[in-house]
Amino acid sequence: MTTPRDAAATYCGAKSNSMSQILAICLQTDQEALAVYTRLGGLFAEQPELAAFWTKMATEEEQHVKFWQAIIELDKISCIPEVFDDPGEVIAELRQTLGKIRALDPLLQDRIGIDKAMIMAFRLEFYLLHPAFEMLFNYARDLEFLSNVITPETDYDRHIDKFVKALRTFGDVSPEMELVGETMTRLWSENKRLAKLTNTDYLTGLLNRRGFFTAVQPFFNLAARNATRVAVAMADIDRFKEINDTHGHDQGDRTLVRVAGSLKELFRKSDVVARFGGEEFIVFMYDADPDTLREVGDKMTRAIRAMDADAAPCTISVGLSSAIPGQGEGADLASLIKRADEALYRAKSLGRDRAALR
Repeated sequence: MTTPRDAAATYCGAKSNSMSQILAICLQTDQEALAVYTRLGGLFAEQPELAAFWTKMATEEEQHVKFWQAIIELDKISCIPEVFDDPGEVIAELRQTLGKIRALDPLLQDRIGIDKAMIMAFRLEFYLLHPAFEMLFNYARDLEFLSNVITPETDYDRHIDKFVKALRTFGDVSPEMELVGETMTRLWSENKRLAKLTNTDYLTGLLNRRGFFTAVQPFFNLAARNATRVAVAMADIDRFKEINDTHGHDQGDRTLVRVAGSLKELFRKSDVVARFGGEEFIVFMYDADPDTLREVGDKMTRAIRAMDADAAPCTISVGLSSAIPGQGEGADLASLIKRADEALYRAKSLGRDRAALR
């Protein structure tokens, strides 16, 4: 008989090791960056203000190293899914970046001037702006597993800002160097925007379908290992076409945003709420109590029913299903979602504005 641990191991064994390689290279890259800033702090020890700046940058890189170590441990436990369309290309680019950062170390063997140090640090920070870093920061941002680890995305804006200010404070800043600082800030902002677009629904701010599966798969694998029950709720706005036809598409969009916000507030941080497509939403619940699923569904319908009508009252129908991954009908995530979807259609057939279980 297949055990939950066997089910998780099967998925992990089938998954390519490209994500593990990418995470390992990211860790090595920030370890090298930490070494560069530590060495710069020592080279300018006789200039306390400048030495303090390099030390601060090194401390922040140390936090980034801890982040990669934590997410690598998560990957060992629950197998992080692929988040890149072409992981082979990402691995090649990251290896090239790592090589360029390692090439900076020989340049730090002798004493160098402030301007040269600043240019070298700029090159380092530029290499660290590879889009793969922000994709992974964005992915890990809301993971409950990393709640005790500082996700670099939360402070990288300040990290870049401090570096740009240091260019002006300590270096002989030319118009070209000013442009360099502005370019770094814009590049980071663009990376963040693109990473968010990949996994986030532009209208509601929730995860989109792709983002949902990327976020949930590690939870599902971990549940398989620990024989922990999980649940999925599928919710659909009732008669949404009528809202659009009667009140206009702008009102329809506002309704989607309000429903998304209400569902997000209703669930725990460890639950994953996403827009599955159109007027349909999905919620993944880890460590779910099957005896309270009916209550969860009723809370969802009540919350939407109680929203400010804003000229367009709406209700939702909800379908819920739970399982222990790897056991019975909960063999995989797709099966669990299919059962919740079947329950949703049952709720619709019974008159809408209600929850049903499967």
